Amino acid sequence: MQEHTNQLVAYIRQGISRGMTDVDIREKILLSGWAQNDIDDAFRIIHAQQRSNTALKMNQKTSHQPMENNPKVKQISKDGAKKKQTKNVEGILWILFPFILLIGTATISATFRIIGFKSPVITVITILSAMVGMIFIPIGIIIGFIKLTRH
Repeated sequence: MQEHTNQLVAYIRQGISRGMTDVDIREKILLSGWAQNDIDDAFRIIHAQQRSNTALKMNQKTSHQPMENNPKVKQISKDGAKKKQTKNVEGILWILFPFILLIGTATISATFRIIGFKSPVITVITILSAMVGMIFIPIGIIIGFIKLTRH
């Protein structure tokens, strides 16, 4: 029985290497008088070997590739670097925002005073902007440092 299966496996391999389809190989073997069970067993052996060879080849491709050359690792590294860079930028912006707000408020207020434009609305907006900037100085610094130090 084992010898017959080995013969069938060898014949099927030969047919596959010649480019024959499984259906064509099955027909030819059936016409030669082989039992359907023997044919099915031989094809199971062939397909199991093909699956294990494919898995082995895939494993060899990824396992022999250095980590820095592995495209999956590179993509993960790039994504991680982008996220870290984004967090760094966010942290710096949180720290700088209150100061930018205060400088902007002072600049606009000084510009209106220089050109002689006096309006109670502008004065209220300037005072409110300055208050928001003063409140955000400690908050921005705390949030900024948290974003910069988190990994």
